[in-house]
Amino acid sequence: DEIIEYCPPPSGESTDPFQMQITSLEYDAHLGRYLVGKTNRGTVKVGDPVVLLEKENKVQGRVKEIFVKEGLEWVNVHGTSVGEIIAVAGIESTAIGATLCALNTPEALPDIKITPPSVKVKFEANTSPFSGKEGKFVTAKQLEQRLEQEKELNISLNIEKQGGSTYSVAGRGELQLAILVEQLRREGFEFQLSKPEVVLIEKDGKQFEPVEELIIDSPSEYLSTITQEVSSRKGEMVDIETEGLQTRFTYKIFTRNLIGLHRILMNATKGTAIVNSFVTDYVLYQKQEPLFRKGVIISQDTGTTLGFALTTIQERGQLFVGSSEDVYDGMIIGINNHEQDLVVNPCRARHKTNVRMLRSEMTMVNLKSTIPLTIEYALSFINEDELIEVTPKNIRLRKKLLTETERTWAKRKNLTAFAKQQMGVE
Repeated sequence: DEIIEYCPPPSGESTDPFQMQITSLEYDAHLGRYLVGKTNRGTVKVGDPVVLLEKENKVQGRVKEIFVKEGLEWVNVHGTSVGEIIAVAGIESTAIGATLCALNTPEALPDIKITPPSVKVKFEANTSPFSGKEGKFVTAKQLEQRLEQEKELNISLNIEKQGGSTYSVAGRGELQLAILVEQLRREGFEFQLSKPEVVLIEKDGKQFEPVEELIIDSPSEYLSTITQEVSSRKGEMVDIETEGLQTRFTYKIFTRNLIGLHRILMNATKGTAIVNSFVTDYVLYQKQEPLFRKGVIISQDTGTTLGFALTTIQERGQLFVGSSEDVYDGMIIGINNHEQDLVVNPCRARHKTNVRMLRSEMTMVNLKSTIPLTIEYALSFINEDELIEVTPKNIRLRKKLLTETERTWAKRKNLTAFAKQQMGVE
């Protein structure tokens, strides 16, 4: 009864010429692209000639197959009626918002505006010392084939090859990118990710960056917490409204400052906040100081972590790894309490000695709880010189240059011939 009362019936007539606006896409390996939408007026049958209107372009074709949804499956039908959500095969296009109509009456509906991609990351094959140990698909070729397949299936992502085995994937925020990463991870892929970057556009030879409108709904008790967190990221408050025990905040904020804020707000409000954002404008790009982040704790040895070593290391900061976990040279195992990076040996064992000790002293290991690594946390945490290693079993952080010697060389301007050879620099 509620559906009948609040959902209006279709306004079109079945006797009018066919017209439908494309709102979604599906892909089939045999039939190709499905154009999905709700029939605005008229009917269509298999074999009917149709035309797709996309701005100034016209694509003619003939309906090969028509499908409707029953549960989670697409079911083949011969014809449709007004107001029905259908999928049409036979027209190859990726134009969301385009109008599919009868060939004799090409009348376009108003375009649907889609928020452009605002954040991008680089996908590469895993190059860590643990490469190939945990994943099913580990080569650059396999990753390339999977991303090319995703390019056909998911048009909301901009996937471009940047040379070699590196792919740039742009999406609408780090959450959409994290969903793709988790999907590939569950399929058995191993790969590594770079730090997220803002997608810039160029106009008249100048670069412009996106500005988003951020809307936060939360209990009023977290007013000061939310204000402090958003202000620290240079967010400009546009409006604030309080109704009962709920408060709505409206901010204007740069997309680059928005990365990682969703996770922080959810933790600060104990999961009660509702956060939404969308791109509203592009402004002239200006360089600014990156957001402050403490240094990291880096492993200098490859092996298995020991509780004896971690007991002393944990006093220097917060750890990502616990006891009896595999680590390698250059892997990030925690956050330092200070701004500088700290190199430690988490595999160091207790030295044997002839001096008698109490057994309580020998077995005294009291480790603190570790920080759980998630894809969203890792994307918002890493710096330019760091990478995220993603495997089906683990998420690890690492330095791009694994050895301490290479990282020292990278800070120098004048390198010796040997250093250039080792780092692959001409």
